[in-house]
Amino acid sequence: MLAAVARAPSLERNALRDALAATKDFPGVTGPVTFNDERNAVKPVVVVRIGDGGRLSVESHVSPEEVAPAPTPTPSPTPRGRRRRGR
Repeated sequence: MLAAVARAPSLERNALRDALAATKDFPGVTGPVTFNDERNAVKPVVVVRIGDGGRLSVESHVSPEEVAPAPTPTPSPTPRGRRRRGR
């Protein structure tokens, strides 16, 4: 965020938004962070297990390349209104 603020030509909302959107391969704590066209952060995920007594262990690192894209949802038909009998 601070790197984007430093790159922005001003502190106006649109300038900050554009600077954040232009962020590519920022060296984050869990790995490189890039923002996609939908302005979502694309970055690795760390899976942590909390065991007995609160003991933490890193189970895995998952990079965006390892995750299959979500399928495009199929629209479901609009349900027809139920008719009440006797009215």
